[in-house]
Amino acid sequence: MTARFTPTLSPFKRALRNAIIMSFVIGGVLHFQGAPLTEILLTVLFSFAIILPALFFSYRFTENLLKKTQTIKENPMDMNATGIQVGQAAPNFSQPNQHQKMVTLNDFAGKNLVLYFYPKDDTPGCTIEANDFTALAAEFNEANTAVVGVSKDSCSSHLDFIEKFDLGIDLLADTEGTLCEAYDVWREKEKNGVKKMGIVRSTFVINAMGTVVYAEYGVDPSDHAQAMLNFVKGL
Repeated sequence: MTARFTPTLSPFKRALRNAIIMSFVIGGVLHFQGAPLTEILLTVLFSFAIILPALFFSYRFTENLLKKTQTIKENPMDMNATGIQVGQAAPNFSQPNQHQKMVTLNDFAGKNLVLYFYPKDDTPGCTIEANDFTALAAEFNEANTAVVGVSKDSCSSHLDFIEKFDLGIDLLADTEGTLCEAYDVWREKEKNGVKKMGIVRSTFVINAMGTVVYAEYGVDPSDHAQAMLNFVKGL
């Protein structure tokens, strides 16, 4: 569990406290050295005037930086801060498709793979995404690229989804969530103020050598298939 950053004092109060302490220390040093009282007072006041704003802005900057770091850790969708990273070896998998045939990462050796995760069969965004990938299936094939979708729906649900919309892509049934966990797409989501766990719509492109060359969490399904086609054509 990540410890939350919860300062007990505001940046100004901490700056004020420490500026007073530092100014009195300076005054004490001058007093010890036998400086005149007037010189000590002026030096203390001058030091306080310089130290207070310097500490305040320093503390405020540090606090804001720590809060931003904490936000990224608590909301990993931000900037793809966590999860699968470009350049790493793609996690292996072995999951059944809509025909209950086991599909593994090794099945795609020698070609690119667009592996996309979506929340649920036959829902608006997921249908748009699947239809768009199907419409571009021939062009993906020409680019030596396979397209495979993944959700936690069952094989039979996938088959119904494919038959209803005449989809031309394989869909893997990750009913136990092992593949979702491996690719870090099973995360806490919030909708209408309610937080619950679910699949974050995400896409990964794996090249012919099994390396992740593209990773995106929080995908917008609109025109996403075309964007992925443009990407793999450039590989």
